Amino acid sequence: MPVQSQDEVGMLASAFNQMTTRLKTLYEDLRRSEEHFRSLIENSSDIITIVNRDSLVLYESPTIERVLGYPAGRVRDHLLTEFVHPEDIPRFLQALDQSFAEPLRMLSVEFRFRHANGAWRVLEARGQYRQHMSGEPGIVINARDITLRKQAEEDRVRLREENMKARSEFISTVSHELRTPLTPIRGYVDVLLMGAGGRLTDQQREFLQTIRDNTLRMRSLIDDLLDVGRLEAGKITLTYNTLYLGDLIQHEIRLLQAEIDRKEMQINLDIVHDLPAVQADSKRVSQIFVNLFSNALKYTYNGGIIRVRAYCDDAETVAIEITDTGVGMSPEQLEKLFTPFYRADNPLRTEAGGTGLGLTIARSFAHLHGGDIVATSEQGVGSTFTFTLPIKPAPRQQVQVVDYHGNGHHPDSEDLLSASTGLDADGTPVFDTADDPDATTPAKPIE
Repeated sequence: MPVQSQDEVGMLASAFNQMTTRLKTLYEDLRRSEEHFRSLIENSSDIITIVNRDSLVLYESPTIERVLGYPAGRVRDHLLTEFVHPEDIPRFLQALDQSFAEPLRMLSVEFRFRHANGAWRVLEARGQYRQHMSGEPGIVINARDITLRKQAEEDRVRLREENMKARSEFISTVSHELRTPLTPIRGYVDVLLMGAGGRLTDQQREFLQTIRDNTLRMRSLIDDLLDVGRLEAGKITLTYNTLYLGDLIQHEIRLLQAEIDRKEMQINLDIVHDLPAVQADSKRVSQIFVNLFSNALKYTYNGGIIRVRAYCDDAETVAIEITDTGVGMSPEQLEKLFTPFYRADNPLRTEAGGTGLGLTIARSFAHLHGGDIVATSEQGVGSTFTFTLPIKPAPRQQVQVVDYHGNGHHPDSEDLLSASTGLDADGTPVFDTADDPDATTPAKPIE
């Protein structure tokens, strides 16, 4: 508007012109901003929708055509649940309801959405409560197609399961092949040690005892491999019975007395007098205790002290705590302690020993019972291992007794490599393999 005077009319015209210029500038800024954000939305890899309480689509971004194949307007004014997989609708609606009930809460949900070609795509959605320009409350949802990522995750899980299965089968087969010849070897050695082949010299007896000891060591290594395979395959069955931990601890320590005496160790027992009996698999609990106690012997200097405590951790849990004055472990070693095949350095031994599976197996058995094993250690001071066990079996681990031979014996209930040292009528050694679940034929004497 032209300004022709300086009076009030002129001043009004000047103000009007300034206001018009300012409005044009604001409008142009608004137009550029709108174009900018429209470009962001149209080129975004995310699908942006606004839905009301009933999942009715109030707005859809153009990205939906590029990602899901629907032309503009095809989804708007439809219920989003019309396109969601029937199995995922309850989860989607629950997330939607929670967002409306708690406006400050971020919606987060994954669901399958039907592509225009009929295929199902997996969407990862994030949403926030906003009011639509119509005034109707709504949820602004940003959804991203993660189908390829989910497929990659499923492929990784499948490959891992296949690898674990192949490894378990390999371990089982190799362990069986290694273990089968040990039975007659152990049997013949026992026969000879009993004098069936004539009187032995001290040197002969020493040689035979060395063979026997190494056979037992090989058996222990093979049994570790078998246990790992069975655990990975989920084939370990716990046989529950009433167990008195105080008696078990003292019994197992007596069996290790020779090694205790050899190293001149001091063993301190602290077992509470009212320790309740537990329902557990006695063989597996013994295996856990022997592993932890043997490690304490192995990593403690001659003349050292091992303290064994048994007490009630709470009303439902008992604990066995084994503390040694041994070499201890660094934080790095402690972090890897329960990793399969990991063996901590032992300055007390020059030869390599064990498979590095003992603690892994022990902790797995503890978990099967509903318990756990935790370790603390300080290098140069010693270590403490605490094994907890529920007094009653966890609900998901009910008593399971499997009769493998029709006589109630579990295949692991006795020494799998034990061999009878009896002789038949012709004086031929007879070896018993009845307790070996993997034996396919009776062991035969070596020709």
